[in-house]
Amino acid sequence: VVLFTYAGQVDSAFAWLDVAIDRRNTWVASLDLLDEYLVEDPRWNSVLERMGLD
Repeated sequence: VVLFTYAGQVDSAFAWLDVAIDRRNTWVASLDLLDEYLVEDPRWNSVLERMGLD
């Protein structure tokens, strides 16, 4: 996810975030560094909601 984000491949980053959330990988919650890159995307709020962080 981090590499896709830094490479500007936001669609791939969100796709892998969805996979991680579906698999209940806890590392996703520690990705606050992605906020600055993904927060402007409308899909970010959906990610936060799915993790219960809205």
